[in-house]
Amino acid sequence: MGPQERKKRVNGEVTKKTLYPGGTWEPGEAQYGHTEAKSYTIRMKDNTSLTARVSFPTELSTGERARENFPVVIEFTSYVSPDDPSLPIEPVTYLTEHGYISVTVLMRGAGGSEGEVNLFGPQDCADGADLVHWASRELEGSDGRVAFIGCSYPAGLALAAAAGSSDPALKAIIPTYNGLEGVFRQCWATNGHFSIAFMAFTAYAPEALGNSKAAKNFFEKMRNNILSGEDRAYAGDFWKERLPMEMAEKIVNSGVAVLLQTGFKDLMDRVIVRNYIALQNAYAGRPLWAPMEKGQAVSPKYQLLMGNWAHGEALDLGIFLQWLDTWVKGIDTGLQNVKTPAHLWEGGDDRWFNADCYPPVKESTQFYLRGDGKLGRISEESSGSGQLTYVYPHEKNGLLSFRTEEFEKDVRLAGAVSATIFAASSGKNLVLLPALYDVSSSGEKELISQGVVVGSLHRPDRDKSWTDEKGIMTWPWLSLEKDEYLTPGEVYRMDIPLAPRQWKILKGHRLELEITAKSPVEVLPENGMPQFLSSAPGILTKPQKETIEGQTFTIYFGASFPSSVNLPIAAENTAPYVETARLPTAWVEPRVIDPKAALPIPIQWG
Repeated sequence: MGPQERKKRVNGEVTKKTLYPGGTWEPGEAQYGHTEAKSYTIRMKDNTSLTARVSFPTELSTGERARENFPVVIEFTSYVSPDDPSLPIEPVTYLTEHGYISVTVLMRGAGGSEGEVNLFGPQDCADGADLVHWASRELEGSDGRVAFIGCSYPAGLALAAAAGSSDPALKAIIPTYNGLEGVFRQCWATNGHFSIAFMAFTAYAPEALGNSKAAKNFFEKMRNNILSGEDRAYAGDFWKERLPMEMAEKIVNSGVAVLLQTGFKDLMDRVIVRNYIALQNAYAGRPLWAPMEKGQAVSPKYQLLMGNWAHGEALDLGIFLQWLDTWVKGIDTGLQNVKTPAHLWEGGDDRWFNADCYPPVKESTQFYLRGDGKLGRISEESSGSGQLTYVYPHEKNGLLSFRTEEFEKDVRLAGAVSATIFAASSGKNLVLLPALYDVSSSGEKELISQGVVVGSLHRPDRDKSWTDEKGIMTWPWLSLEKDEYLTPGEVYRMDIPLAPRQWKILKGHRLELEITAKSPVEVLPENGMPQFLSSAPGILTKPQKETIEGQTFTIYFGASFPSSVNLPIAAENTAPYVETARLPTAWVEPRVIDPKAALPIPIQWG
């Protein structure tokens, strides 16, 4: 039953169906060899020098450099070579072997590159534009066509380059596990509550960047500024010029094709979903921040691959090559005909489906918190309350829990998840961490989605938030620009975004909503190193410490205060499931293909 054994008629000819999306394209054997990476110095317009390494295709028969010209694929990176921290990591020779010049370029302030670290700011955008010009017009052997690839930090630089360049030479980018609005909105902080990843990244980033003076100074200043509660702890000018969502319109107007990739266990999954929406809305001439409308025009140039993956997992060079062949070389790979560009994993039953519109479901169904510890579709007539303090969940007053009855049939969730919680504080601030679990009949729990709100930063930006026809705020987008402290004892409505999800709740399972004020000890130990690649909240700034620690938070529910979790329940036939495969071109660090590490990827992209 392997997909490679089946046949498909294409243009009147019968061909074997391949493992790759569309079933008609595959990478094939290497067409070229590759030269040993050559070091370059590239001057930006302001005369700052960046260090680079380049690998060119070679003839398989002679080993000599191939005479024809080739497109250029750039990994604009922060990461240095383990052998020489003045140079960037090695070029991707797999791409060289398939007819591309592979280039890695160290950003400003990293390794041997001059200048100051910019963290995806205007200077990184300008440098990206300069690199497009250099690669298309100055690099020997270039045929004038350029693309960017990258995972994590390099993905942010690829987006910066696409937003900074209007040069038609730039054809495509593949930014994986990073996105517009990503660093401040989820990786380093979620709704103003800073994460474990923020602490770990600012501590270890200088080493990853070659221990340059510029990197050490930048990340030390950043860490101190945020922990002190200064300007970079809020959504002010500093963050508004670092990969804002509005850049989606510039990227679409430039005609650059974008393949987004993330996972439900990633540091930036929720913002990358919004990136897909913004790109498709820009293509359709609609507001960037709005939910997509069913039936709106979509383009296969903007696709999303979203699996059950952690940061950096399921990267596949065959998929990368297929995207580049499609949009850089103009080869008919089938990807240019995709009509459902969002490829989504569904938890609960571990299957995939395709969609064009996101969210697939716009309306929310409310499940109300009840005084008997239950979660139900009907709010209790009487009111109740529960108390939390800022302690670990396993400690006294560390956890409130509410469960549904067992579901009588399978139920699919598909779209934005939120919570509406009415709460008060004994002081002038609070913090709440709602988390939604799937509980099996045997009592096993699996996390579906989670969120966070800081009381002084709970005000939503209504122009960017989503509200359904019933007035439920389905995806609150918080403004985060300044603290607006609470009046002690006064009850406030907190609209809290949880991560969007596709999930099947199986018959006989329950949903459980847990509300805590602090991440669990296994995520944030009192002593020792926390989990590195986690965007779980756990770091309070100085003003947050002063206003949150030692306070009691009261959660209200029932007739007067209808606290709820708001779920996108889909029709049973929302979308058919699609086939997956483990591809032989899985890419893992240190920059090698390892088929044994392959994770299932959908191969029917609609």
